[in-house]
Amino acid sequence: EAPNALMVVKGFDKCLHAYPLPFWQKTADRLRALRQTDPDARELKRSMVSQAEQVAIDRQGRAPIPRRLMTRVDIADRMKIVGMLDYLELWAPADYERWLAGADGTLQEKAQRYKF
Repeated sequence: EAPNALMVVKGFDKCLHAYPLPFWQKTADRLRALRQTDPDARELKRSMVSQAEQVAIDRQGRAPIPRRLMTRVDIADRMKIVGMLDYLELWAPADYERWLAGADGTLQEKAQRYKF
């Protein structure tokens, strides 16, 4: 395990998730704890783990994102990086803008639902 690395996986919505290794370990532990007899749990685990790839962060803070993962979420030559506290979301800019436009109208409702 490289100390300066990210684990990149297919995320939710239409983006990739890039986890620093300590946070990926917590996610992996949660996936490991899912019941293997539950088909939805198996699908979630398979979806996240089967194409996960560890990438090294170089001295300039860059990490090469595998093209095969970028293709799965339609990222071409540019990407939008969104910090999500424990991990990063990597989006195709147009997809992120579409998501953002749809989310803006429901932000207050969601904040109330989660008592934020």
